[in-house]
Amino acid sequence: NFPSMGDNNTHFDNIPFGVHTMHVTDFFGCETSRIFQLDPPEIVIPDHFTPNGDGVSDNWIVPGLAEVYPASVVSIYDRYGKMLAQFFGAETSGWDGTYNGKALPSTDYWYQIDIEEINRQYVGHFTLIRR
Repeated sequence: NFPSMGDNNTHFDNIPFGVHTMHVTDFFGCETSRIFQLDPPEIVIPDHFTPNGDGVSDNWIVPGLAEVYPASVVSIYDRYGKMLAQFFGAETSGWDGTYNGKALPSTDYWYQIDIEEINRQYVGHFTLIRR
């Protein structure tokens, strides 16, 4: 439910993704309607990161996840399926490449990102590169 235009409101926040119909009535009683679709933004998952302390790609972070899907759940696994980290998308620091405080080696790691809001799960792998 959104405010009516009678509220003189021209800005709306927290509109859910999907198809919507907008109805507008002006001061003179003229009416119009438009159907529009608000699509979720594309998720671009990084394929590597380099936790070497240089301030560039030091953590594995999925850009935009914190802003658009803060309740998403990110899980990171080693090649044997052992969960190494789990955090909400709102966690802007991402994963630093450690497990129990110890730096993990350069290799591939697997992720699972569950986004309930759009009923979607992303699964794949990325590379941790130590230089």
